[in-house]
Amino acid sequence: MHGLSVARHKQMNDALWKLEQLMKARGDVGSANEIGLRRRQLDEYFDVYTGMLETLSDQILVYEKLYSDIKANQISKKLLMLKKKIKPLHQNFEQLIDVITSHYGT
Repeated sequence: MHGLSVARHKQMNDALWKLEQLMKARGDVGSANEIGLRRRQLDEYFDVYTGMLETLSDQILVYEKLYSDIKANQISKKLLMLKKKIKPLHQNFEQLIDVITSHYGT
């Protein structure tokens, strides 16, 4: 599956419009109408496609913001708090630090 660009969509739409006009000029109204319908469908689906990309982009930004907030304000702060309260040599705490550091780089 390839991403769709506005330029490629416009090129296809322009080609279909020219073909539609050519069919009309030749008197082939049935083919012209079919091509016109396909061109309008292409426009409708491209609008849906771009809307979905915008929604996906918004969701990615929300997720990244939440992830960064959790990493910076939850994990890091809680680890610092635990570090002060728990003996540094406590085996479970050291394992917790290792796992979090290896997975989140904190």
